[in-house]
Amino acid sequence: TIIDGNICLYTVIHNLSTGGVDNFVGSLDIYFNNQSFESLQINKISGNESQEYEYELGESVAGYSQTEIVINSIYDSNLDNNISGCSILIEMSPLRYNELMIKPLGNGCEWLEIIVDNYVDNFVGNLYIRDAVGNTGSFASANLGEGFLVICDEPENLIAAYGLTASQVIESVQLPGMNNNGDILYLEDEWGTLLDMVEYGAEAGNEEGISWERINPQSNESDWGSSISDAGQTAGYANSLMPGIIDLALDLEGVYCQNEYLEHHLLVTNVGIEQVKEAELVMNWQELSDGDYGSYSEDIIIDSDSMEIVMVINTELPESGYYEYTYQLNVEGDTDLSNNVVVNYFNQGSLGWVINEIMYHPEAGQPEWLELKRNLGYGMVDNLWVIVDDDSCEIAVAGEYVLVTGSEADVEEMRELYGEDLEISTGLKRLTDSGCEIGLKDIYGNIIELFSYDPAWNQLIQGVSIERVNPLLPASEDNWSRSVSECTPGEANSIYTELPVTESKLTITPEVFCPRNGEHTVISYQNSENLNLVRISIYDLKGRKICKIAGHEYQGAKGYYIWDGRNEAGNIVKMGVYIILFETSASGNIKVEKKTVVVKR
Repeated sequence: TIIDGNICLYTVIHNLSTGGVDNFVGSLDIYFNNQSFESLQINKISGNESQEYEYELGESVAGYSQTEIVINSIYDSNLDNNISGCSILIEMSPLRYNELMIKPLGNGCEWLEIIVDNYVDNFVGNLYIRDAVGNTGSFASANLGEGFLVICDEPENLIAAYGLTASQVIESVQLPGMNNNGDILYLEDEWGTLLDMVEYGAEAGNEEGISWERINPQSNESDWGSSISDAGQTAGYANSLMPGIIDLALDLEGVYCQNEYLEHHLLVTNVGIEQVKEAELVMNWQELSDGDYGSYSEDIIIDSDSMEIVMVINTELPESGYYEYTYQLNVEGDTDLSNNVVVNYFNQGSLGWVINEIMYHPEAGQPEWLELKRNLGYGMVDNLWVIVDDDSCEIAVAGEYVLVTGSEADVEEMRELYGEDLEISTGLKRLTDSGCEIGLKDIYGNIIELFSYDPAWNQLIQGVSIERVNPLLPASEDNWSRSVSECTPGEANSIYTELPVTESKLTITPEVFCPRNGEHTVISYQNSENLNLVRISIYDLKGRKICKIAGHEYQGAKGYYIWDGRNEAGNIVKMGVYIILFETSASGNIKVEKKTVVVKR
């Protein structure tokens, strides 16, 4: 037992004879971990009496320890009962089950594999394998070498079948048969100390020739799974499910809007064997239509007692656009880089995809459908959820247009009606004749658009779709009308109109100002269109971008912005002449105007 951090031995010596035994004729010899430890003189024990002995063997340490005691007496007539022993296991066992072949191929034999650590030279006698109903087998434990050892009844056949060496295989005596439907296997020493156990269910023996592997043999956790090795097993070698020596994994738990910031919640998990002290987190983002990008990095110090770290990173809330965020964990010596990178997308008012046409009231017997149009380039998120009231379905978008209908039978009918080359997905819920809420969101939960259509948009004409006038503008009532050619699935709408961009008026007041005195200039504009995309940037005379005042923002016919004379980093710019570039667009056409402003001391 362990008392105050020390291993203590308790034993009782019985005098089975009728006469007393003097101390000069006997000794109690103690062996600890196969080394001679102490020899004690036996006190006089009267006939048929017993005497207790207590001895401190040393400081307790993690691992396996065993002791053996021997009575030497020159007058003892029966030496068979003069030897006893016991063992103790502290924390993790140096021998553990590592792999089971429960259902071998053909006439192959069952086998199990143990992993042996390098400090097991203190085993004696035999080790025992016992199943749930008490069937027991044994194998010799002498001179077990470090590594992976396979235990079976037919070592020669196993060596030939798997190409193993003789030193990798140990012959067992009466290895208990492993039940395909589940069992418990105990690994014990000759003193009855439990070294390891594994309990498995029917899933472990489902597939012939596929072994059941321990995921991390260096952990006390007993997590197992089916081998993913091409050979179906890893007898004598590291498991296919075994984690890397150094392996950190990165997960994104969510991105949340908080006033002027985005909160990125990240989870860093140590899934490797060794503790990792530090790592680097790098985050990059890019707006996918205009190419604007940014980056952030942070060194992570990892607590030695922690397997998981939750990180919250704040970045500025982006301006209008569809942004790709890439999170990467850099760890020296990481053995699996596939779990170090996470990608997420964030939408801020961008119409990357739109509902472009709706056939909600087709001719009798014909299918209902929606048409989606891609406004942004390829190589982005191409899986979307189509929302119809409280229902939704996931679709893949490969080209510029994709049609969504109800079933495969509807797909066949639509190809006959409109053409074989159309890109069509299924899963669309019922579109009511009275109107319903429809929309799009990406697989990251970003709402692209959400609106309700009105049957009045096509004057309630059966068999005629409603079309979007301009797919770059929001789905307001004045941006929809009925098709003039019944419908245009998979092509530009019959009512598509590129509205001309009229002259804009840009005013800078004052044209000369001093930011160091707290002065600023007002950039005001006036357009004739009710809805415009506005972008305003400041450049120096060498064409270098100083800052962005507005970027792809939907604005009304008039408005204003204020520039306080500071650059993107928040510092006041040098005195000189600066160019204000004003861009406004409607229906995809862009009008550009430039004005100059002077910053003085």
